[in-house]
Amino acid sequence: GGRRDAKTATEAERAGLYVKLALAHASLGQTPEATKVMQDAMREFSGTAQQAQMVLVNAELAVKRGDVQAALIQLKGVPADSRWYVKARVAAAHLHLEHRRDRARFLRCFEELAAGRHRSVATLALKAEAHMRLQDPDSAIAAYQEAIKLDSTDAEMAGKIGQAYVMKHDFISAAAFYEEAIRAQPARMPLRLSLADLYRSMGRADKALATLEGIHRAAGGEGAESLEALML
Repeated sequence: GGRRDAKTATEAERAGLYVKLALAHASLGQTPEATKVMQDAMREFSGTAQQAQMVLVNAELAVKRGDVQAALIQLKGVPADSRWYVKARVAAAHLHLEHRRDRARFLRCFEELAAGRHRSVATLALKAEAHMRLQDPDSAIAAYQEAIKLDSTDAEMAGKIGQAYVMKHDFISAAAFYEEAIRAQPARMPLRLSLADLYRSMGRADKALATLEGIHRAAGGEGAESLEALML
């Protein structure tokens, strides 16, 4: 077992060296040299766990050469059972949006991720962030709510739903959502601070102060140091 573990580690280290070498060439504008390094890497790591990582780097180099179509074809080749699959789909999505101005295909990448075998809090959050990038907070809220159904303890998702309501300028719903989330998770200080900031931006200094005083009491009323410790 020990010898095999060492071999696996060495393979991963060699793969990392190829990647660093190729990206170093690329950063100096030496695209042909970078491409040659990755061609060698693809031959060496074909059929191994490192192959998909090489595909991602090759796609990045193709974009640097201005060949977005080649990059998309390569990224499509990363199999769904690879640990690099989600990263490959995200990379493809951004190419569709930033180089093709194709909002529909950009979204489709995230929708497919969030609907298939890779459905998780993380991929639903990616889908929500994609909607936010396209200035569609309603769809983002729906995706974040799906994520919360998978993990109701994820306070970060709750905070992002609040931010999406703020993007809509629906401050009343944002405040109501934060209040509900705080009732469910009273110990989560970031939610309380977000609510205080929201009340202040709404011109409700009284509610902002009451929220901050509640945080202070929860921290033991012992000053800034205990408050900071509670927020960590």
